[in-house]
Amino acid sequence: MWMYIDKGLLERDKLIVKCLIMLNLEKLNGNITQEEEDMFINPKCMQKTSQRENERGEKKLINKSFMSEELYQDCKNLENLKDFDSLTESLESESMSWKQWFLSDKVEREELPRKYNNLKDFSKLLLIRVLRKDRFPVALKNYIQRNIKMTNDEKNTYSLGKILEEYIDSKTPVLFLLTPGNDPSKDIEEYVAKLKREKGRGQISGQKGGQKGAPKGDHPTGELLPKGDRPTGELPPEETISYVNISMGQGQESIALKYLRETSQSGGFIFLQNIHLMTKWLKEFEEILDKILTDAHPNFRLFLSSAIPSEKDTKLLPEKLLKKCFRINNEKSFSLKDNIKCSLEKFQSGEYDDKLRNVIFGLSYYHSLLLGRFLYGKIGFSQSYSFNDNDLEISFNIIKRYLESYNSFPLADVLFLIGEIIYGGHITDVWDRRINKTYVKNVLKEIYKNVVAINGGEVRAVANGDDESDAGVEADGGEAAGVEADGGEAAGVAAGVAAGATHGEGCGESDAAGRAKKPQARREKKEEDEMDEQAVLKDTRANILFEVFKFPDCTKYNISQLKKYVEEKMNKEQTSLLGLHVNAEIEYMKNECSRILQNLQEISSREISSSAGSYQKGAHGGGAAGGDPVSGKQGGHLVSGKQEGHPAGSIATAKQGSHPKESAQGGKKDRHKANAEAESGKNETTKIIYDIINRLLNELPEKIDVSDLKIEDAETNTFMVIALKESEKFNALIDCIHDTLVEIKLVLDGILNMNIKIQLSIKALLLHNIPEVWKSYSYPSKKKLLPWFEDFKLRVIFLQEWVAKIRCNVFLPSSVWLSALFNPISFLTAIKQKFSHENKVPIDKLKLKWHVTNITKVEDLNNKNNSLYIHGLFLQGASWLINSQNDSFTFDMDHLSENVSYGNLVESVPKNIFFPMPLVYVYCVTNEQDEQLARASEARYLETPLYITSDRGATFVCPVDLK
Repeated sequence: MWMYIDKGLLERDKLIVKCLIMLNLEKLNGNITQEEEDMFINPKCMQKTSQRENERGEKKLINKSFMSEELYQDCKNLENLKDFDSLTESLESESMSWKQWFLSDKVEREELPRKYNNLKDFSKLLLIRVLRKDRFPVALKNYIQRNIKMTNDEKNTYSLGKILEEYIDSKTPVLFLLTPGNDPSKDIEEYVAKLKREKGRGQISGQKGGQKGAPKGDHPTGELLPKGDRPTGELPPEETISYVNISMGQGQESIALKYLRETSQSGGFIFLQNIHLMTKWLKEFEEILDKILTDAHPNFRLFLSSAIPSEKDTKLLPEKLLKKCFRINNEKSFSLKDNIKCSLEKFQSGEYDDKLRNVIFGLSYYHSLLLGRFLYGKIGFSQSYSFNDNDLEISFNIIKRYLESYNSFPLADVLFLIGEIIYGGHITDVWDRRINKTYVKNVLKEIYKNVVAINGGEVRAVANGDDESDAGVEADGGEAAGVEADGGEAAGVAAGVAAGATHGEGCGESDAAGRAKKPQARREKKEEDEMDEQAVLKDTRANILFEVFKFPDCTKYNISQLKKYVEEKMNKEQTSLLGLHVNAEIEYMKNECSRILQNLQEISSREISSSAGSYQKGAHGGGAAGGDPVSGKQGGHLVSGKQEGHPAGSIATAKQGSHPKESAQGGKKDRHKANAEAESGKNETTKIIYDIINRLLNELPEKIDVSDLKIEDAETNTFMVIALKESEKFNALIDCIHDTLVEIKLVLDGILNMNIKIQLSIKALLLHNIPEVWKSYSYPSKKKLLPWFEDFKLRVIFLQEWVAKIRCNVFLPSSVWLSALFNPISFLTAIKQKFSHENKVPIDKLKLKWHVTNITKVEDLNNKNNSLYIHGLFLQGASWLINSQNDSFTFDMDHLSENVSYGNLVESVPKNIFFPMPLVYVYCVTNEQDEQLARASEARYLETPLYITSDRGATFVCPVDLK
């Protein structure tokens, strides 16, 4: 069963599905209670009214050194369960033991204090889920492996031929889910080639219909062919195997349908790639496909591929089409070790000399580094890119041609071809390009040094004596940049350029002696070539990428031995191998925990409705008569985490000791009991909603009064304009919050009818999320509901104080809370505008400079000159060391080069993901002044991107130079 389900699941979703199966099996077997399941999914839903009213008062100070107030409140919620009835008392009386456990690196392996060490496995998992979210995914995997007998994912390997033999027939299309590093077209081509080789033997392996491994009735098409009616796979000698591969796009609809009809009648194979680009046409395609599949030849096979829809774009593909297809996800592993071995495997069959084995290993390592970063989300790359095996193969063939044909290795040109075109052609974000450039530089430098050593210290120069006008390959960076808006398209250009170098197509010119011209990359000339071959050989510094894992001596190993070397020598902890701090692993685990729990909460939630009409006054039968219009579930209720009215195919929860079918005698009694539980749960859920609404309404700040201030009066002061614009946006958000909460109360009181907007808002409040209608008026934020609301109140207070200063003709606060603004870019632009206006300098010739002070609190700032200070910035991936804390901060605008530096960047502090920055003094200089400062200073600065949230990407603000 699991092996069948597993093939169409994304790696990120497998643990969620396993967790759902585990919860239902454990509850069915009586190992956990409904209350424990509710606590596991959402502890805040188990919060008692007395706790919500905070009757206990303030907790003791003893826990503040290692536990936040939010965590402490979650521990109070745990006390609703029998196993944790005195947890907070133990936290206070045995604080040192708890602190030692809490701060350990791997809490799932540590013993708990005293009686809590004897907890059952699920209770220990609950404790980790509440207190150490960064270790929850690991603890959950361990629990499932110990308690639920499921197939190991590592053994459930991908084989297209096996899938086609066991699960696929002519009426079942195959849908490939496209992920980084995954190219299904090669698998299909290899399978077709295999069939053609076997055609002479009169039997086509892998063409059998039906399925062997899936449970009957669970096939995606619903109906299974009777055994006697299944095609045998025999192919008459006069028939041939046709294979058509079409890349979908504008204008390809008629071509695709033409070949689809032809291959369906002849029994051929057809692959329609990237159908997600044809969303408007897919509805028509779905109807046509139904008719085609009805009369399709038994040997016909249809393959489709699509990108995976984002969380916001869930309607990328029609649901009916998805259900019709057998979905395959051959997602690449994010494990650096697995990816290197997989990449080396592709070169297993060839014979290579020492130099080429060195190239193979280096490029495989580089390719795997890029794929490995995707595991860490936005810390890895700001966006997702479609690096694939073709990039690796093309890069190898370029270097191979240089070495075999010319015994040359033009390092700078190879760097440009591989780093800027073949792999760089996928990358659209400038900061991601910088990461890629760092990787490719360090790996190619290592390859180059090893090739030189193998060659006896010599590698022939590239361009000496050759005519550049006859260069075999012309790779222009501008051309690649022209298609960067789409990673796949950019990759196509890069592959096309490089393929010519490999196969001699389109660039097979030769000189008078018949010798092939050397392939040359055309690139811009720089003052100093950072990848000059001689400079690389003189550089004796250790390569940062190979400090932890040593680059092997490829003269001593063949490909199989290199795989074994990786298996034995490479550490499983890959953050250091990728050049990331250990905090990246912690942040990834926390984000993974949040994602898993968020999905579990959304799956378990149901529409809040009432058969008695509590929420919809005058509605026939009460509630939303058609079930949940959002989730499509009929008759479901969010009843204290309990699930009723399960849709077909869902995993239904069962009471301990009950049979799935009710007996004739006990059915009525059980239904009455269920209704009573539902009513009780509904009342408790309603109380929770009321509590949340009343708290938010009571604490909702007043609107910012700017009625006496007009933007027309502020034309001479750009900062006043910023404050008024920000106030307008905050006032609109306050109105939105107030109106939504009042409307929800009216619905709950039966005065207004339920609608989808209110329904979604109630669901969000129960899950402690920000309602979508608020997000449309709000600033970008990743916080949960209550932390977001507390932060929102502080932002409003900041704006109110700023507006009050403006009334006193003070147009700036002592320090601007930059991250509190809706649009921080407008404020930074205003700084330039003010300087430009006062000094008569064009704004495009100005640059912002950031001087980090030694002041950590706004209260300590003495800003007599009304200078521009900002606060509210955090560092991710580094910390800031203040090296002159006792000195008062001074800054001289007339002698910029003489100003003292008050600190510098240092390594991150373990477990401190976001490091708060001191106040920053911001000033403006001309481009000429900036160049003079750079020449006068011996300090090294890192250009650091500033983002609004840790989602990075589209939240980019500006670059900041930090020492």
